[in-house]
Amino acid sequence: MSDLHSTHVFAQSLFKLGVQDNMLDKFEHEFRVFIDLFSQNEMFHTFLLSPKIMKDKKKAILTKILGKDFSKEFIAFITVILLKRYQSLLKNIYRMFEELVDIHKQRLRGKVLTVTKLDDKIFKEIQDLLHKKYRKEVILKNVVDPSILGGLILIIDNHRIDLSILQNLEIIKNKIIQSKLSGVFS
Repeated sequence: MSDLHSTHVFAQSLFKLGVQDNMLDKFEHEFRVFIDLFSQNEMFHTFLLSPKIMKDKKKAILTKILGKDFSKEFIAFITVILLKRYQSLLKNIYRMFEELVDIHKQRLRGKVLTVTKLDDKIFKEIQDLLHKKYRKEVILKNVVDPSILGGLILIIDNHRIDLSILQNLEIIKNKIIQSKLSGVFS
């Protein structure tokens, strides 16, 4: 089975179970917390990916760590991934699961790139405008990128709206070049 197919099968299995058992919100929260732990805790990450640690030991430790804070269904889901040795696909499975949930809940995700962190009020206004435009819940992430100099770049629903100073400078530069070239050939 290819990694892409396996990723899809695992993500879709958890999604379908969540819808069927009315636990989608719970699974979404648990998976997000689990992936954050997996991504940010080097010891946990190494433990899950280590081929030297036996599957049964991983299962026992995982059950002990997650037991009181996670549903038995989610723990069983993660355990199957470990037993099948697909833990290297965890982040991809999570992303695909997140996409399925977003489609189901009619949500869009996007990024706002700015030179500094946006003021909460402005950030909320942008989110509200996008909500009105797309008629869907919009989940935005503010990404700080000093290379844009100022303004913002919005990336959502396979669209890129570039309102950055760098983009405006590029447009001005091209206009100057065009006017110089047209003056040479006149």
